[in-house]
Amino acid sequence: MQEIEAKIGNWYQTPDGQVFEVVAIDGDDGISVQYVEGEVAELDQEVWDQLLLVEINAPKDWTSAYDEMERDDLGYSDGIIHPENWSDRLASFDMED
Repeated sequence: MQEIEAKIGNWYQTPDGQVFEVVAIDGDDGISVQYVEGEVAELDQEVWDQLLLVEINAPKDWTSAYDEMERDDLGYSDGIIHPENWSDRLASFDMED
């Protein structure tokens, strides 16, 4: 059986056409993969070794799982912070003479 090493960021395809990317490797918990459709799964090393995989290039539409995300879902806002709007950090301390 052909063994392919799991590498974070690499894409693989199973004989039945499932395409996924390895997103994390944890020696205790196994290998986390994310399918093109967005589903995340956890595979243990024994299961990984039994899969018949082909290493592939990232699909052209690999971002399709993220198509429904709004910019606000990324965890930050579009607001621009200007230094002149920052408060003086030392102003909150009582200054003693």
